[in-house]
Amino acid sequence: MIRQLLPGLKLFSTPDGHPYATCKLKSGILTFAIGSKRFEQLIQREYYQQHNATIKPDDLKAAMQAAKGEALFGGNIHDVFVRIAYHDKKLFLDLGDPSGRVAVVNKQGWDILDQSPVPFVRGSNQKALPLPQRFKGDANSIELLRPLINVGSEDDWTLVVAWLIGTLLPEGGYPILVLQGEQDSGKSSTAKVLRSVIDPATEGVRRLPGGAHNLMIAAQHNHILPFDNLSGLSNTMSDVLCTLSTGVGFATRELYTDADEYIVKARRPLILNGIDEIARRPDLLSRSIIIHLPRLKSRKTESEMAVELEKVLPRVLGGILSAASIGLSRMGSVETTNLPRMADYSRFVIACEPGLPWPKGAFIKVYQRNLLLAEAQQLELDPLAGVLIQFIEGRQRKDGIIFTGSPTELLKKLHLLDTDPNPKRQAVPATANWLMNKLKHLNPMLRSIHGIEVVQIDSLRSKNARVVFIREIQATANTQSPMSSKTKLGMSATSTTT
Repeated sequence: MIRQLLPGLKLFSTPDGHPYATCKLKSGILTFAIGSKRFEQLIQREYYQQHNATIKPDDLKAAMQAAKGEALFGGNIHDVFVRIAYHDKKLFLDLGDPSGRVAVVNKQGWDILDQSPVPFVRGSNQKALPLPQRFKGDANSIELLRPLINVGSEDDWTLVVAWLIGTLLPEGGYPILVLQGEQDSGKSSTAKVLRSVIDPATEGVRRLPGGAHNLMIAAQHNHILPFDNLSGLSNTMSDVLCTLSTGVGFATRELYTDADEYIVKARRPLILNGIDEIARRPDLLSRSIIIHLPRLKSRKTESEMAVELEKVLPRVLGGILSAASIGLSRMGSVETTNLPRMADYSRFVIACEPGLPWPKGAFIKVYQRNLLLAEAQQLELDPLAGVLIQFIEGRQRKDGIIFTGSPTELLKKLHLLDTDPNPKRQAVPATANWLMNKLKHLNPMLRSIHGIEVVQIDSLRSKNARVVFIREIQATANTQSPMSSKTKLGMSATSTTT
């Protein structure tokens, strides 16, 4: 019946077993998840137009089941995408209009296609993008966005634009943009503007949902996920956000059955904003770009912001697509040694730099300073790190070794410096295993900021106890000595608070 209602219907499934339908409508070619409300509403509409009557619920249910079966067992298998796709060495941006037009970006430039060669699905909250415009000096056209973004320094502007171009990243993990600032610093409005450049939606920003399941549902309908007004994250949610930014598969039981797993996969750019320090766990911190927004000097209404964005967005979007084209053409020539943790992202932004509004090489310097400053601030907030640094400052070093002993011996020595009489407030854990687990989390920041690391070597044992070394490490391009770190931190602190 569905094929009679929708001539030219193509049924297929994704590699993880989700059924979809691509429909040729009067407005254009669009793709729907079979069983979704939007697809059911489309069937109800077509049935009414052709029969001047509403379709019976049982008939609709039977038609959906038949379409699902044909898609899963009789159709082709290929991926679907939300707003952004990378296929055949080309980037595709779904413009979100009723006709289904897309912008296609390759090494030679970008263009507009009336029909997309890859299937995009759209959430009910998705809004359309304007047609991007070319402009002489496309890098300068990105500057048109600056009056709508409340940043306090050139470094922060560079990082925000780099995050924005990174939302088009073909492969690899997305960095998480963390916007922090006191009340009236424009955190929510900045997040809304940034999202609207690539993935506009009716709600702009949203509250962080409870649990991984609800977060993955949101990821199925949005490319950019901006979460508003956060005040701390649980360890579990921090881990979930990390995996979502780099790519994650989430499994749950199929509705109404205990037999089948329902697999959901996603990789999404995230924006987190709040007054408090949001990124506290090292894994989240190392994936984050942290921007401290200054207090607004003057306010604009949401309608004023919307009008200004509407005026500049076509040229801004054109500039971003032109930069992405340059990036695709230069990716293979970018030096990949000594890149930070988000290496794919860093390489892509570096490749795009000739089309971005800053000098060559500026991004990686600013990005590494931002990571270093964030780690330094995090260490200052961690009470265990404070006790450990106090412990090593007074010790002699021999061949770079600061301490050698068992985990229990290290625990006892640290407890001597942890003078808080209340066990619940003490920085040092109660057991050696717990201590070593916490030090593993601190190690990346200890290397970056203080040039030391805590290493547990199970193969070396003393009286049946594992051996722990606290040792100095050699400075590299990404791991500075304590003195050079302090110098660079001073530079970074100045540049990000002006």
